[in-house]
Amino acid sequence: MTNVELQVSFNRFHYSAWDGNQAVELFSPERVLRALTEEFLSGDVEQALDRALHRGLTTDDDERIAGLDALRDQLRAERRALEQQIANDDTLRDLTDALLAGDSGGSSQLDPDSSRLLEALSSNPSGASRILDSLDRERRSALQGALDGRRQRKNHADAQGDGELSSTTDFGGSLDDALVRLRALDDLEASIRHVRYVADIDEVDIELVRELLGSHAAEAWERLAISLSAFAASGFLRGPDSRAELSARALQILGDELLAATMLRINSRLSGDRVLPGHGHHDLTGTTREYQFGDPLSLDLSRTVLQAVRRGGVPVRLDARDFAIFEREDSARAATVLAIDLSRSMGERGYLLAARKLAIALTTLVRTRFPRDTVLLVGFAETARIVEARDLPRLTWDHFSFGTNMQDALRLGRNLLSSRRGMQRNLIVLTDGEPTAHRDVTGAVRFNHPPTPETIAATLVEGDRLRRDGINLCICVLSNELQVVRFAEQLCERASGDLIVTAPDDLSTAVVLHYGHALRRR
Repeated sequence: MTNVELQVSFNRFHYSAWDGNQAVELFSPERVLRALTEEFLSGDVEQALDRALHRGLTTDDDERIAGLDALRDQLRAERRALEQQIANDDTLRDLTDALLAGDSGGSSQLDPDSSRLLEALSSNPSGASRILDSLDRERRSALQGALDGRRQRKNHADAQGDGELSSTTDFGGSLDDALVRLRALDDLEASIRHVRYVADIDEVDIELVRELLGSHAAEAWERLAISLSAFAASGFLRGPDSRAELSARALQILGDELLAATMLRINSRLSGDRVLPGHGHHDLTGTTREYQFGDPLSLDLSRTVLQAVRRGGVPVRLDARDFAIFEREDSARAATVLAIDLSRSMGERGYLLAARKLAIALTTLVRTRFPRDTVLLVGFAETARIVEARDLPRLTWDHFSFGTNMQDALRLGRNLLSSRRGMQRNLIVLTDGEPTAHRDVTGAVRFNHPPTPETIAATLVEGDRLRRDGINLCICVLSNELQVVRFAEQLCERASGDLIVTAPDDLSTAVVLHYGHALRRR
């Protein structure tokens, strides 16, 4: 008797970028990017994609594609139902009754259907084990003994080179189909276990999923697989697979989305600050002059009409000589340094995701609406360092240093802004605690927790220097602790700066509003 085997060919499907001809509706790379914004900003890009592979995707409009975990759960539910069906089948009861009546596992005293069922179960140990669990103790013990005996005899027969134990598998049609299906489900789960990364999705046979779990499950898996593969093949990732990062284009899209969400929360736009593409940002001065060829046509209508009347009377006939335009002057350009606390507490409290969102939203705001302005980024923990905008998605807290060296952040920010004379200069410091480190007169870093008077004094001196140099300071505190807020108030007073105390969810809104208010003070 031959072992029960699944007679299904395992096709391998290789997924490629969407070309518009596929029948399955997928998430475009842009939708995948938006759906995984928080995951991309919370950790490694490849890890975010792998989590999406297993958990599925949910877009901002709450449309969802189930992931590999849901497919595995559906598979296991289907297998449990089949195992229960087999355990309740009359042929299995007849087999266990015959075994309990005295047959110890041989085939000579069993009817043909029972003998072939025993062979089918012995050929699928994992399925047989689960079916045994559904039987009572006596039946389980009898069937286990028969299976063990059958396997021993088969192993001996294989070793001797004869196949006397082979037979066909034409017993009870429905039970036959169930056992074949059970074996196929085990094979499908084994292939699913091999899928750990997006690059492994072709390990799952989509046609086998369709045959065993239905078209809905197959289409959902195919939709997810194609969507993630198309994203991986798009231009939104750069670098090798093991070190993939978001490309500049992907960061622009994320920035647009984060800024749009921030502006939606603000629920209004400041009047008079819109910048047209290709034009500088200019403010009206309130004075007028005669029009000259090439000037923007911002007419002072009252003066223009008055000059036309004086020249030709009524009816009024306008001539270019009558045009009077408003004088404009360049509005003040701004240079802003955003200094982000990267100390251990920021990472442990989960504040860095909000900080990344703020940095991307602020740089996008300046890039799209105030292209003459400049935003520079600084990260600080034990010491301060310059951060590039392209590094924001993987910006993390400093695991190998101690302290919050706010003095160094203020010093580095002041030095970066010192070359921006003639511009409005702003320094925004984002932190969740007090300064616990400073540089001494030799430049060495001194760490103390709780803060010492020397650390506090050294940090406040930097506030005095900011005030002396005309740099606007804004301290943004992600804490309600009294001593933290009191120190921030003291530093702002020394630097004539502004203080924002806010929660992480409101951080971007608060800082963008502050930036807008600073615009109006230019």
